[in-house]
Amino acid sequence: MLDEMGVRNLSIFIPDPINFSAAFRVRLIRVWRIADDLNFFSPSWINSTGFVFDSNDGKARRENHVDTNSGTDVAIFVRDGNPIRFPDFPEHLDVPGKIEIMLWKNPGLNA
Repeated sequence: MLDEMGVRNLSIFIPDPINFSAAFRVRLIRVWRIADDLNFFSPSWINSTGFVFDSNDGKARRENHVDTNSGTDVAIFVRDGNPIRFPDFPEHLDVPGKIEIMLWKNPGLNA
């Protein structure tokens, strides 16, 4: 759908786990499924889209992921030898939105 809408992504950022960000967060496993779908089923220029989040040690990517503690929902990434703890989004809150609502447009508004 992004391609059909003319959206050209270079990076898709994983939102920081801060207060009031829940509406923009999904579990990392779902982020990686989306990345796989883009890689396997989209034009080649989309395949280079990066999924990253910022940390004190710089950007962390899927390749930096080493483990997730399922009991605490904390994902561990390692970048430049430094462990990065990333609180994954709680599974019970990760409910996909309805596409017809998310892509809603008001024909009277011009962006």
